[in-house]
Amino acid sequence: MKIKKTALIIALVALSACSRQTQQVKNNPNTGNLAINSAVAGAVLVDGNETGKRIKAQGMILIENVETGLTEVAVRLDDGVLVKAEQILVKAGETAEVNIELPPKTEQLIGEQIAEADIDLPSQIEQAVIEQIAEVIPEIKKQETVPEVKPLAAVVIKQEQKTAIPAPAVQVKPVTVEKKDEKNIAQTVSVKERVEQLKKEAENFLNSRNYDKAITSLSEAIKLEPGNAEFYQIRGNIYGLRNEHDLAIEDYTSAIKIKPDYDDAYYNRGVVYGYKREFNRAINDYSAALKIKPDKLEAFFNRAHAYGNTGNNNKAIEDFSAALKIKPEFLEALYFRGNIYAARNDYNRAIADYSAALRIKPDFLEALHNRGLVYFFIKDADKAIADYSVVLWIKPDIIDTLFERGRAYAMKNDLDRALADLNSALKIKPDYIDALFARGTVYALKEDYSKAISDYEAINRINPDINEVKQSLELARQKRGY
Repeated sequence: MKIKKTALIIALVALSACSRQTQQVKNNPNTGNLAINSAVAGAVLVDGNETGKRIKAQGMILIENVETGLTEVAVRLDDGVLVKAEQILVKAGETAEVNIELPPKTEQLIGEQIAEADIDLPSQIEQAVIEQIAEVIPEIKKQETVPEVKPLAAVVIKQEQKTAIPAPAVQVKPVTVEKKDEKNIAQTVSVKERVEQLKKEAENFLNSRNYDKAITSLSEAIKLEPGNAEFYQIRGNIYGLRNEHDLAIEDYTSAIKIKPDYDDAYYNRGVVYGYKREFNRAINDYSAALKIKPDKLEAFFNRAHAYGNTGNNNKAIEDFSAALKIKPEFLEALYFRGNIYAARNDYNRAIADYSAALRIKPDFLEALHNRGLVYFFIKDADKAIADYSVVLWIKPDIIDTLFERGRAYAMKNDLDRALADLNSALKIKPDYIDALFARGTVYALKEDYSKAISDYEAINRINPDINEVKQSLELARQKRGY
């Protein structure tokens, strides 16, 4: 330890912030019952007096008074002396300064002992100086100048006795602690706590689908912390769930202004634009999200849908394919890409995508139904019937699948099975025009023209403007003989 002329440098024990060991010090008149917690390092006291000499220090410990429940602060000296203080004024890891004033005679004596220049003191001299300073610290109690701060006290922790060389007595000037604006600090803490409380409230309300109260909590949080983009984003999501699309867009836009790289806000605003069928704006927002986060799977998927809705099927296929590169087993991307291929009469690719989706989820009814349709289009009635039959085995009352299997049976000239399926569909939905027309056609093939005419006339009552029905009705009447 080095001591410069007219200044003492007291080295404090550096305490580890990782250690949480606690010991009780009982039956000590200086302490009462105190729990010594050696858990924090680097905080010290600061003297507001500009005069006098300075003592640098690093390190502190916390003292929890088990009787009062209050936490106090102390610094530990090399010889085990625990100098009790009142509050932490410096963050961990920083260095602060404490001013004391040495009487001229003491200063001269110390100077004579440690010479005129910087030297390394022998450990015994160092120990003696520290002990002498520790002895006079309790005198501060008599000279305290700040009424709000309790007097310092010395707590002696017993250690192995050392032989010490006497050192001159040192008079320590009362420590004047600079007052902080405790009201402002308390208000800041209170605001942060309230914001956190409101955020948790909003999450709970959202989970219970109490959207009104969730919005109220988030709105109050935004007033307290208007620069929090996340709050706008969450409130925008709730407005979206309530189909209040304009308010949702407004909140997402606010979030983006605060945080321009907020990919979720761009994505969610794109979703809302999609609901409003403003597909070009949706595409722009999905693209912005992908520029920030190029592997954002859902942005590729939704942009593909937006492109499909604008008729740009090539771009839609590109985006579905990009999504599948990120996640090869993306069931919905396979299914919707298959739909586009089917709409473009690219039946082999459509079947490949539906089949890939069905390997992932064998009971994917929509993929089974649509693959059956493609098989019907390529006149493979047996495979079409097989797919439709799986769908109806899982869910027997899907009228579109009943209708399509009826058509597939008719393609095979299995007219009785065709009629059975068409009758089942019409039992569920009697005004199902396509099923009525298909059944009328099957009756005509069976030369049961009266029933064929009945079905065609039923369609005319629902919609008299279908030319194909008019022609079929006229032909059936001719065949029937009137």
